[in-house]
Amino acid sequence: MKKIKRKFFWITSAVILILIVLILIFRQYIPFTKLFRVSSPPETSFRPADSLVFAMPNTISMAFEPGKDFNAFNRLYKGITHSGFYSAKVFGKNTYSISIERNASEVGIENLKQVSLSAWVYVFPGNNEVEASLVFSANNTLGVNNLWKGISVKGKEVPRKKWFKVSGLMDLSDTRFKPDSKIQIYFWNNSATDILVDDFYVVFGEQQKSRPGDSTLVDMTRLGGYKPRFNFPPFQISLLNQLDIGNKDAFALTPDDPGSAFIPGDRVICGDFLSSPQGMDEVILLNMQQNRAWLYGYCPNQKQFIKHSLDLPEDLDVPLLSRCVIGDFDGIAGDEMVIPSEIGLLLIRCEGITGNCDKNQPGPLKLTILSSDPQAFKFTSTPEKIRLVAGDFDNRPSSELLAIDQSGTWIMLKFDKGMSSWKDLSATYSKTFGSWNRDQNDLLLVAGKFTKKNPADVLLSISRNHATKKSTYSLLAFDPTTGKLVNIFEKINRGAGLTIGLDTLHVTDQLILPRSGSALVGYFLRYDRVKRFDLKWLSFSDSTFQIHRKVDFTGYDSDHNPKYYENLLIFPGRFLEPHVSNLLTIGYNCAENKGSKTPCQAAAGYSFLPDFISIYSFPVKP
Repeated sequence: MKKIKRKFFWITSAVILILIVLILIFRQYIPFTKLFRVSSPPETSFRPADSLVFAMPNTISMAFEPGKDFNAFNRLYKGITHSGFYSAKVFGKNTYSISIERNASEVGIENLKQVSLSAWVYVFPGNNEVEASLVFSANNTLGVNNLWKGISVKGKEVPRKKWFKVSGLMDLSDTRFKPDSKIQIYFWNNSATDILVDDFYVVFGEQQKSRPGDSTLVDMTRLGGYKPRFNFPPFQISLLNQLDIGNKDAFALTPDDPGSAFIPGDRVICGDFLSSPQGMDEVILLNMQQNRAWLYGYCPNQKQFIKHSLDLPEDLDVPLLSRCVIGDFDGIAGDEMVIPSEIGLLLIRCEGITGNCDKNQPGPLKLTILSSDPQAFKFTSTPEKIRLVAGDFDNRPSSELLAIDQSGTWIMLKFDKGMSSWKDLSATYSKTFGSWNRDQNDLLLVAGKFTKKNPADVLLSISRNHATKKSTYSLLAFDPTTGKLVNIFEKINRGAGLTIGLDTLHVTDQLILPRSGSALVGYFLRYDRVKRFDLKWLSFSDSTFQIHRKVDFTGYDSDHNPKYYENLLIFPGRFLEPHVSNLLTIGYNCAENKGSKTPCQAAAGYSFLPDFISIYSFPVKP
């Protein structure tokens, strides 16, 4: 009897062991995902704002950005992403990604005649041949699949070590869905290669000729699929991350100080006014109603901004100060302000302290007029019509000053510390640009390092003719040996830069350049609010500008994305750390009626979209 029991024990153990081995083998090599529903973390564990959203009717997108309740980080990868901070891992044979799940009733049975899928895929280097699929499946309440279709990613020619897009159109008309049918979209890897996926995008339903919206959002439902085109959407997205400045989400830079709250109509000036050894920037807030000014500097030790009152000299009031331009004109550490006035060209410096962390230092800060040169230029225009642009146009320690009158006549000036006056660098040159005549054109002039080939700043000139309504742009470099402005686009299109794509540079744009960082030289942000929020990463080539990415925000509370605000002001600066560029953002909605054309006089103070002042990180190099 004991022999029989012992024999039975060994036979049973052998059978169990064989079954375990078979299960492991089948799990590795048998595609159970084609037969049964795959498991995945719940969708609520992802950020709803930017990770899993219905972007348009019958569409879903997913960017794999985890929320507070997410607990499956072993299925995500940080560091290599198509957008955001995380992508989804699909490492090894017969593995699958985190999936999008919906009941058929949520999508609508009527929309399940057709589906278009796309995803971005990254394949790690290796010798193994890729065999994978972007999958759409449907299963019953028992988890058994009654539909499985895939867009194949297979072969030796699959790109490695770079993101590429996979997309396709699937006909579902031969499948009968029930309201409780479970739909899943995921990526399945059936090879030994390691793969990352990101930015799923799904469109349900057949293409309708009358369907409104951006054509790029329905490109996947067109025959032939998606084909990328230079400077045409869709674009990848860079995210600006909100940084903590200790102001407790107030409509002010300092906490618990109602007197420092921003008022619509106030002016903001940013620069290195305190000449601190750290090379950080401060913020000057000009209250136009009270004719008062304050300076705010960030103190890293206290992790918040410190407020200083700012005294103005007798010959200077807040409205006049609001017209200043900023630059290091005397070549000494720190920035100065320059203003054209009735008594001459004013050069102004902030004096009093050299640090931000002691708000109890004796005496307030004050602005001192270093020079008031009445002979700097002899324009016929009144001072308020003289346009000034500051920049390092000769690649030397101090900034130069370009001055343009109403007719388009210009002069390039450099401050002479010894003579306490301005020197004309362009005296031997006939200085008139037709497109700069502001009686005939609207004009935007911005100086900065727009090209990597020029070590000095160049001038971006954008003009719009009043008669033709046509906009043109050009890049101009100053030659200090001849005193001329040289058109970088001189050999193409009669000196005007080309416009390729749907985006055009306008005189109403705000062009935002980083205040530091050699890796960002040549890149800039274009901010357009004429029709809607539009913020993009751009750079110039030899003939045109290139759009690299769209830019959005992250890290904000609830759904208070700055782009939703009626008024959003953006100022670049090195506010929190030396040599690190940030973006000061001020957002508010107007209390007046929407139809009013008068400037906003008061913020609405909505609780569902509260007014704010925040600082966001500058985007990394595209």
